[in-house]
Amino acid sequence: MAITFHFLSASGALHAEFKTRVHAGLEVCVQTCLAKLVLGDLDVVVMAAPKRCVIPQLGVSGYAYDAHQILLRLDPDHDSLAQNLEHRVSALLAHELHHCARFLACGGLTGTFGDALVSEGLACCFEGEIVGVTPFYAIECMGTLCNRVYGDRFTPICRKGQSACRCAL
Repeated sequence: MAITFHFLSASGALHAEFKTRVHAGLEVCVQTCLAKLVLGDLDVVVMAAPKRCVIPQLGVSGYAYDAHQILLRLDPDHDSLAQNLEHRVSALLAHELHHCARFLACGGLTGTFGDALVSEGLACCFEGEIVGVTPFYAIECMGTLCNRVYGDRFTPICRKGQSACRCAL
């Protein structure tokens, strides 16, 4: 099993120091994840991307195409990415590696919405296990937040005594 990193650098946006920090963070993450996941050979493409192509709060995004290919997009100009670079690329890679491990074990996704929800939920849990922080996009919405975002389309589904509500749209 080999994991090979490919840095796309024609634009010059991934300058030497940035690339070195990213690569170091990815290598540490791989070693941690290999103790917990069964993976096949993998190509991981790392590229600079404009802000419209990344998660706005993080400055990164990723996609696991199958059991053997991952794309990681980084916005080197993102306001807070440089100060949190190693953590963010580790979290991103752990999440995508989990998808690859499931692809390898299960032969890919079935294409159903339920399968996608389970896959994302498990990848978010694994990401949190590796970096020690639950990703913000995996935290259950509080009723007031859902109400603010969805307005009158939001119906809380709460059990008596719960402080958090799930959204039903």
